[in-house]
Amino acid sequence: MLLAGSAAFVLASVAPASAIVINDAFSPFSPSVVDVNQFPNVLSLNSITTEDLFCTGTLISPRVVVTAAHCFFDPTTKQRVVNTVSVGGQTTSNISLAPGYVPLDIPADLAVIALPNAITNVPRSALQLGQLGGGPKETPVPNETPIYIVGYGNYGTGTNPPTPDGPNDGQRRKAQTNIGGYSPQSSPTIESQNVYLSQFRDPANPNRFNDFNLSTPPPMLQGGVASGDSGGPTFYCPAGPLDKCTTPQLVQIGVTFGVLQFGPKLFGYGDVGVWNPTALFADWISSLGLPGMLVASAGIYNWSDPQAWGNGAIPGSQDVAWLVKQGSITLDTNAQVDSLWISGGQSQFVIPTSLGLAATTNTNLANGRLVVNGILDTPFLYMSGGVLNGAGMITGPGGTWVANVGGVVAPGTASALGTLTIQGNYFQGPSGELQVRLAGIGNDRLTVTGQATLGGTLVTVLMSSPLTRQYTVLHADGGLGGLLSAALHSTCCPTFLKLSHMMPTTFS
Repeated sequence: MLLAGSAAFVLASVAPASAIVINDAFSPFSPSVVDVNQFPNVLSLNSITTEDLFCTGTLISPRVVVTAAHCFFDPTTKQRVVNTVSVGGQTTSNISLAPGYVPLDIPADLAVIALPNAITNVPRSALQLGQLGGGPKETPVPNETPIYIVGYGNYGTGTNPPTPDGPNDGQRRKAQTNIGGYSPQSSPTIESQNVYLSQFRDPANPNRFNDFNLSTPPPMLQGGVASGDSGGPTFYCPAGPLDKCTTPQLVQIGVTFGVLQFGPKLFGYGDVGVWNPTALFADWISSLGLPGMLVASAGIYNWSDPQAWGNGAIPGSQDVAWLVKQGSITLDTNAQVDSLWISGGQSQFVIPTSLGLAATTNTNLANGRLVVNGILDTPFLYMSGGVLNGAGMITGPGGTWVANVGGVVAPGTASALGTLTIQGNYFQGPSGELQVRLAGIGNDRLTVTGQATLGGTLVTVLMSSPLTRQYTVLHADGGLGGLLSAALHSTCCPTFLKLSHMMPTTFS
């Protein structure tokens, strides 16, 4: 069933979604399911032309909202009936549907809405622009990963779920669940496209509905989606547990499509939620020429050259600067943007010595290369792929957080060894890599002023031989943690730790 709110419709097997349904055992002493201020970037969508049709959307930039395509179609006739929506107090008809979308089918069920005015001062989560690992092989966020689901719509409990007609009080709700699968779906125009799946399990009887054979018990906030949640987000925390991330450090990985009825009641226990992965649509979004999303031109340019940007406008404080085409942009003046996104495999962004870029919401490296020899001022750098190198500093208000879940951090420059400084915390996940060079004269080094939590791989490249001393390749003032750190302080290495050279490399 699709989860767009509608007066009366239920499809046979899959339905568009509405608001959050929570488990029966949810404690009144727990944090409220009604979300007052945690996710202000999640907005309600209301049709101007059809009163009983409503959905949820997520603000991914100051002027762009991502939602589900089926929100604009009549579920019975499959005809488009919504061309103008009210969202965030604004009315707009600037709606783009993903290419290949077939009304009320799962693949390509995604749309973006351009707003006439920017919505500022709203904490926003990063958007997943590429699958983890940054390579050509698609590697999704793994099963068992805890996620938030957020939406406006009908509400109820696992054994007393809502109907497609309600109840609904117009409030935003949140719940948690765990990813159960990443499965291909087909349509008449799309041969195969993967979607995220998650089952609404009962915490009092976790194995009663556990078709994905999860070993992780359902969380306290275990819930599912219902009518009106369509188009709403799924968020995950790169560090694992959801409480390890603030709202701006969460990453949106999916858009709610609907529900597969596996349980005895629609929207109740056993039903499976379906989400379209945002990573599969990033290139399409970048091609739309959306307001406030300025895409770099192909070629080699300086930042302040109007020809460097597709529309001739240089990115400002309310804009996303997005590098997706083959080429390189070099900062030639201090600048401020809303966000910096790099997702092209042949894209490069360079911050030279003595210059700085402030990305006030987030920086997103999914592919390509980010070179920081000056200062990158950003509260959150999310690396799902690509290469980060340089001998400068990454900082942020109160300290930054660099989450490397699928990329390569390689301090230094192409021509010289160097130290890259993170003024804040560093997290490296199982697919992340730290790459350093060792030479007789010294070595590359990552310096972290906060805590470093390390997993994944350390790769050391020998620049000369013999090596005559001990080399510290990472130092964290706030201490070290994680499997990689433990392995380097032990006498043997687990099989996951791939080192081209271990001693005399140390962390401190």
